[in-house]
Amino acid sequence: MEEKTLSASSIWRSWRDVTNEEFWAFLAVVINMGTMPLANLQEYWSKNDVSYIPFYPETFTRDRFSQIFWMLHLETLPTHTTNPRTRLQRVSCFLDYLNSKFLDYFIPGEHICVDESTIKFKGRISFITYNPKKPTKWGIRVYTLADSKTDYIYCILPYYGSLTTELLVRPDLPVSSRIPIHLYQMLLEKIPGAQRHHMYTDRYYTSYLLAQELAKLKCSLTGTILRNRKKLPAEIKKPKFSTKSTVAYRRGNTLVLGWKDKRVVTCLITKGDTGMTMVKRITRGGVDIMIKKPNIVLNYIKYMGGVDRADQYASSYCFLRKSLKWWRKLFFWGMEISLVNSYLLYKLEKTKRGEKPLSHLRFLKTLVEQLRGPYRQQREQASTSHSDEIRLNGKLHVILKGPKRDCKVCSDRSTPAGRRETSYYCDTCPDKPRMHLGYCFTKYHTKTNYRV
Repeated sequence: MEEKTLSASSIWRSWRDVTNEEFWAFLAVVINMGTMPLANLQEYWSKNDVSYIPFYPETFTRDRFSQIFWMLHLETLPTHTTNPRTRLQRVSCFLDYLNSKFLDYFIPGEHICVDESTIKFKGRISFITYNPKKPTKWGIRVYTLADSKTDYIYCILPYYGSLTTELLVRPDLPVSSRIPIHLYQMLLEKIPGAQRHHMYTDRYYTSYLLAQELAKLKCSLTGTILRNRKKLPAEIKKPKFSTKSTVAYRRGNTLVLGWKDKRVVTCLITKGDTGMTMVKRITRGGVDIMIKKPNIVLNYIKYMGGVDRADQYASSYCFLRKSLKWWRKLFFWGMEISLVNSYLLYKLEKTKRGEKPLSHLRFLKTLVEQLRGPYRQQREQASTSHSDEIRLNGKLHVILKGPKRDCKVCSDRSTPAGRRETSYYCDTCPDKPRMHLGYCFTKYHTKTNYRV
């Protein structure tokens, strides 16, 4: 900022270093904003009777919060180059740190699932993804491995285009198979000797090759699969159903099953059979009917939604705002996922003790209170008497011209049509007040109660 030319009214003139206590309070304010979304950031400091919320002005002034919010940056590794890999370090270091913490505090159960989360973003970056079939069509993709029972996000892999692909294991395999294997190896590195996990994937990842590679790691696989995948039997591509609603083929420990419901669903599994279970279905007219469903499909529905449920938690009380800086989107997404994981761990601990956990909203509110603690920004009230001494000293006061603001003397917004603006201000007075030349200028510098 020393190299910049700041205007007289710039909020950056009052910048000071942020303390640890102040930054925890800043995070508390950000989390609380997610629980009560408003039209813009300025509305949280509105003094209007309809919009006034004491929590925010009591914790920060609007200018101080804006200073911290817009000066927020993430630690990067020192380097002298400007290649794309270096530019990604502005957020990759932070996400790698979060990933290491996710691995530290939880051990997943038998059932795990792999899916992607999409962070909404429409800016100009080389690794933006587009999927017209998703609710969030444009965005930044993060591949995720989650525990199917608790929905805990265990490890993440942000997608940065070809730079991410180069770092994946097993370059001899398709990318769709390398991603689940890479995430699972993160789990194995943290828990050496882990085995007998059962992974669930959707049709983008599932393949016969993936099933064989996971079998070598002593991990089972269940997932829906595209019928044109390599090494699948030709009969499964156009299955013929007679009296039964299923068609199945087995090769070794791998089973491919086609089930005809409203449409044909094809699944691949390495641990299971073709058993069926009677389940209830409610038709459009509200009539209950009993149908047979494969156990493979029932287990897939039960254990596949871990990542989606975690995303649902994160989007319930989400702070994410529009931004032209892609790394800020990833920062706040990482913070939201940290909040979700902390809540899930809290629920597990309360359940073990036989106690009733707080709701998600009440947990966040309690966390806000703890993060803010006793911090309250001190207002600069002692400067009032000093500014009055300068204002009434009877010496020369310099008048300059700048952006229009309300006149300190004659403007009154509380009355209809009472607002009066001027571009002239006193550069000698500390708060740079706006005032009209002539009567307003004279009254402001000679009267104690210039508004009377």
